Amino acid sequence: VLLTLSLPAFAEDDIPLPPVDIPASEVEIPLPSVEDPLPLVRPIHPPIPPKTWTGHLWGDNKISKATRQAVSAFQGMTWTGHLPANGGREVAILIPPAQDLMRPTQLVLYFHGHGGNIAFTLANSKYGLKTLMEKTPQSIFVLPNGSPPGVNHQQGQNTTWMNPAKGENLLELQKTATQIVSSFMGYSPHITFRVVKGFSGGGKPIANAVATGTLQADQVDL
Repeated sequence: VLLTLSLPAFAEDDIPLPPVDIPASEVEIPLPSVEDPLPLVRPIHPPIPPKTWTGHLWGDNKISKATRQAVSAFQGMTWTGHLPANGGREVAILIPPAQDLMRPTQLVLYFHGHGGNIAFTLANSKYGLKTLMEKTPQSIFVLPNGSPPGVNHQQGQNTTWMNPAKGENLLELQKTATQIVSSFMGYSPHITFRVVKGFSGGGKPIANAVATGTLQADQVDL
């Protein structure tokens, strides 16, 4: 007996994920017991092994051309899409190559400055992300896009970014990013440290999160 399984439903450019036929005898579904009253849900497809992560997953087909080009140039594994926790705007998740996320790993949330975006941040070393990646390669980097200049801005600051009253939430963004990584890796990354970094005007979403009690971080860099 064969079970036909479909892998996670992302729009992939570089990683074809066809249905996989696995003998039913190899599908491991643990039964409840006294010691384990609830069955565990385990991924059936093999986890992606470390040091082979490369390619780009697209969460939807509305990614801007600038973001798509910038993310595609990144050497490693990426996911890019629009997330409600970021106001429905683009978010890029970047995993540098040659990592083992079963080891202690940092989750780094990086907010760009006024007038910036994901593409600018990846293309320009002055924003500090490249240096940060070199210093802390054992990390998952999450880059959300803020509102375009002039939209929800006052005195050069994005007033609604990461403001739960406006439907945005820093804590939910961290959780969603971790869930997305888990879904395509086949296991949960061993995140032991959370960093939130804001470049210039990127400090405003952090301030909004602090004011609303939705900041969860072991380290904050401004």
